[in-house]
Amino acid sequence: MAEYDMNNEDYKTTETERIAEDDAKYHIFSENWKYGYKKDGVVVIPAIYDDAMDFSEGLAAVKLNDNYGFIDYSGNEVIPFKYDFAWDFFKGMARVEFEGKWGYIDRDGNVVIPFKYDDARHFSEGLARVLQNGKWGY
Repeated sequence: MAEYDMNNEDYKTTETERIAEDDAKYHIFSENWKYGYKKDGVVVIPAIYDDAMDFSEGLAAVKLNDNYGFIDYSGNEVIPFKYDFAWDFFKGMARVEFEGKWGYIDRDGNVVIPFKYDDARHFSEGLARVLQNGKWGY
């Protein structure tokens, strides 16, 4: 079972709304089979990534040299490139795959829910659907 307090007050502020507005300003573009980001039509992060996700909560999951990590609006590595796959952040957590197992990390890269699931989904109302030993549960 994966549980998390989704009523975390850190994510119910106008700061969160501001970040969401900033996230929407960055758009993925591709060039020579690589991905980067533009803001207002201007390249702000060069197309050096093998895969790229939209910004969410100020961070974007990107793939470089077969591993996923997270970058900020300036293209700085915020969370190291060590994951098999990574999804976007939602209320301070991202689901990521590490060494074939899924878990959840926070915006600092700390493991919030250990990598022990065969699959994992986003949280909703404090619960996440997870697959472990061939069975889905919450």
